Amino acid sequence: MIDAQERRLGIDTYLLLNPPLDLTYALETLDEWNALQVKFGRDRSTTLIARALAIVDAVSTEGRDDPAAFDRLTTEFAKFTREEIQFLFAKAMQTVLPELVYVTEVIHDRDGRPATKDEVRKRIHDANSVTFVDYAQRLAVPLWKQYEARPPTDLESFARRGSLTPILKRLRSNPRVHIVHNADDVLTTRQSIRDLKQALGAQVKVFQYGGHLGNLWYSDNKNYALRMFGAVSPRSASVVVARPVAPGRATEGWRPRHSSAD
Repeated sequence: MIDAQERRLGIDTYLLLNPPLDLTYALETLDEWNALQVKFGRDRSTTLIARALAIVDAVSTEGRDDPAAFDRLTTEFAKFTREEIQFLFAKAMQTVLPELVYVTEVIHDRDGRPATKDEVRKRIHDANSVTFVDYAQRLAVPLWKQYEARPPTDLESFARRGSLTPILKRLRSNPRVHIVHNADDVLTTRQSIRDLKQALGAQVKVFQYGGHLGNLWYSDNKNYALRMFGAVSPRSASVVVARPVAPGRATEGWRPRHSSAD
């Protein structure tokens, strides 16, 4: 986009993986799911997180493209309910927020006074209650107002600037931009994915299953990305797929076995 006009970076091919089509929808969804901890209560929430971490730790030393490991992973996570999965997903995403808040504040701290280790820990701890919408409203929007020539005046206009949908016309005229998305990405709607595919056609590859960045390990996904950059995976012919949706449709990604969250 900017580089296509000014050629400052010299990038020949852009590949966007599960980009936010509507940033407001994504942020509000994450905050809504994170708020489930109020419904669950402190003890249950803590237990859910511990269970999930134990499942991940059990396969953390195995190969990222080992279908047997992912089969065990999906089997164990299938024991959670839909709301529990939503809470765990949001909680995992939110773990980056406290440090993001701290770093953002430090970078733009006018005093520039170095913080002690205790002060750093306290500021990060204090930021644990910050939500994604909080971050956008209290930090991102005010900073954009300082540095942008035509800054967003509120959260809605800020989110619009950070979403993909408003720049579809520019993307359509730039053949160097390619997009990979999953039809079941929880941070967007299925209709917006269909609209994206209709608007950009061959520039968009939609895998039917994978959620939000959940199928990057899958051989067809990796090979597709490599082809976009003119490379070929040396292991592409030897990778065994995990639970293809149906014979002859391996390129449509993988589908986990039946879950109680379905």
